[in-house]
Amino acid sequence: MSSGQRPVRISVIMPARNAGSVIGAAISGVLTQTHGECELVVVDDGSTDETGPLCAAYSERIKYIAETHRGVAQARNVAISGSTGEFLALCDADDLLLPRYLEAALDAYYQGGGGRRIVMSNAFLLTVNGVSHNRELIGKKYPRPENQRMAILQKNFVPIFSLFPRGLIDDVGGFDARRQTPDARRQTPIQ
Repeated sequence: MSSGQRPVRISVIMPARNAGSVIGAAISGVLTQTHGECELVVVDDGSTDETGPLCAAYSERIKYIAETHRGVAQARNVAISGSTGEFLALCDADDLLLPRYLEAALDAYYQGGGGRRIVMSNAFLLTVNGVSHNRELIGKKYPRPENQRMAILQKNFVPIFSLFPRGLIDDVGGFDARRQTPDARRQTPIQ
């Protein structure tokens, strides 16, 4: 956060479906962030495994909402509705945020000029065996900054690892639950 700025609250939005094998690590990654003003909202999208009981173990430290299965987009919308942060950060139940992620993303937001911006980042895959440091999720697929405005009109390259002001969701009305990619329909942790 740039000097002179008051602390801002970041809500981490986490949809989960049958994520019992990895959600503990994902929750721990959020709870160990160096940015002190954050909340985690987990929406369980109709899990049939131990996802719910695992989240209940964190009941004092997270906001947990159990829903019937309606898909990842709707789970994100429910989490956003239940959140209070001025900024939103997306994190799926099979993702692990490293300790400085939120702090660094917020710094990048302010260094980029603030306003109507989305901060995106790359990621390593999280498997049941741990973080796979040799497999970047995005790699070098991002367009150069000067080409991003045009590129987003041609193809959505914004990854799940994004931080943005709540106002952007207020402007566009949330995630469209009618649109799903094959990966979004799968919604199971990476093995």
